[in-house]
Amino acid sequence: MISISHPQTQHSRKLAEALADAKLLNKFYTSLFYNPDRLMYLPAVFRQQISKGFNSNIPNNLIINFWLFEIFWRFSSLLVSKNFSNKLNYYNMWGFDYVLANKIKRDDCRVFIGFENASYNSFKSAKRLNKICVLDAASVHYKHQMKYYKPDFPNALIEKINFRKEKEIEYADYIVTLSSFAASTYKEFSPNKKIISLPLGVDTSKFKYKEKNISKQDFNFLFVGNITYAKGIDILVDAFHQIPNRNLQLTIAGAEGDAFELLSRDGRIVYVGKINHIELNRFYQQSDVLILPSRLDGFGMVVTEAMATGTPVIVSTHTGVKDLIKHNYNGWIFPDGQVEELKNAMLNVYENRKQLNDYGKAAAETVKEFTWDKYKKNIQEFYSTLLSEIN
Repeated sequence: MISISHPQTQHSRKLAEALADAKLLNKFYTSLFYNPDRLMYLPAVFRQQISKGFNSNIPNNLIINFWLFEIFWRFSSLLVSKNFSNKLNYYNMWGFDYVLANKIKRDDCRVFIGFENASYNSFKSAKRLNKICVLDAASVHYKHQMKYYKPDFPNALIEKINFRKEKEIEYADYIVTLSSFAASTYKEFSPNKKIISLPLGVDTSKFKYKEKNISKQDFNFLFVGNITYAKGIDILVDAFHQIPNRNLQLTIAGAEGDAFELLSRDGRIVYVGKINHIELNRFYQQSDVLILPSRLDGFGMVVTEAMATGTPVIVSTHTGVKDLIKHNYNGWIFPDGQVEELKNAMLNVYENRKQLNDYGKAAAETVKEFTWDKYKKNIQEFYSTLLSEIN
C-alpha cells in the first residue's frame, strides 16, 4: 500500500484520488481537506475558500488532516507582508514534515510519496523503516532554479531550503517529474536517480472549446499565473511594450508577486487580479492567445486549460508543457529569456490571426490525450508495477 503527504495542494489530491480508485492508497496526509459534512458549521466565507479541497472520491477514513498548519498559514498570510508570508510558508511546510515524521513510524505503507520542500524529515523516518520513498517533483531541480531565479530571501534561509531539497533527493528511491524538461534537469544534477515523467491532466468538462471571433479588430493576449520574475513577467512586459499597436491588449490574471510593479509600463496592460477556475474558462475563451514565458516551470497547467478551450499558446523552452506544443501548429515555442523572439512570436500570431481557429482546434485536439483520466491511468500503472517489483 501507498501513503501520500502534502501540506497544501498542487496535484496531490489528484494523485490520491488515482491511488484510492485503484485500492492502492493507505493514507493521505494533508493540512486541510474539505469535508462539507464536518465543516457545515463554519462561516460560509471560510467554507467557500477551502471548498476546492473537496473530493468525494477519496474515502474520508484515508485522509489524515493537520488542521493547525492550515489555520496558521491562512491567518498569518493576512497579517504580514507578501515576502514575509512566503518565508513563513517554508517554516509551515517544515513543521508539517516534522510532525509527519513521527506519524510515519506507525504507518504500515510500503511506499511513501512526498513532495518537494515538505519531505526531508518524513523521508528520513521512512527510510529507517525500509519504506520506498518517491519524491513527486512539481518543479524543476533546485540547482536549475538557482541558475535562473533567486528568491528575495536571506542567504541563510536559501541555504537551508536547498539543503533540505538536496536531502529529499538523496533519500528518494524514485523521482516523478511532470515533463521531459523537468526530468532533464534532475538527470543533469542527480544522474544516478531513477527519474520518470508523468504529465498532469486537464478537466475538459470545465474548460470547454469555443471558436474565436477572428473578425474583431482588437486582439487580446492573456497571462495567468503569479506575477513573478520566475514566471517571466519581465520578459512578457518588455516584449509587449515593444509592439506599439493600439489594437493589442495584454490581460494579466494572478496573485501579486515580486514583478508586480512592471505592469505599469504599458497602459494597454489590464490586471484583473486572481480569479477562480470557473471564471478562468471565460477568460481563456475571450482571449486570443495565452502566453507562459516562464523561466522554470515543471509543467504549466494553465497551458493545457487554455488549449482545451481552443486558445493557442506561446510558451518558453523552460516550460514543461512544451512537450504538448507543436510549433506553428497548435502554438509557438520561443527560446527562454529572449524578448525579441517572444515579440516576433506575438507579432506573427497577430498578423496571421485569420488562422487562429485552426491553431485553436489543433490545441484542443492535442489535450484530449492529456486528461485527468489519462493521468490517473498512468499513475495507477506506474505504482502498481512498482509495488509488484518490491513485494
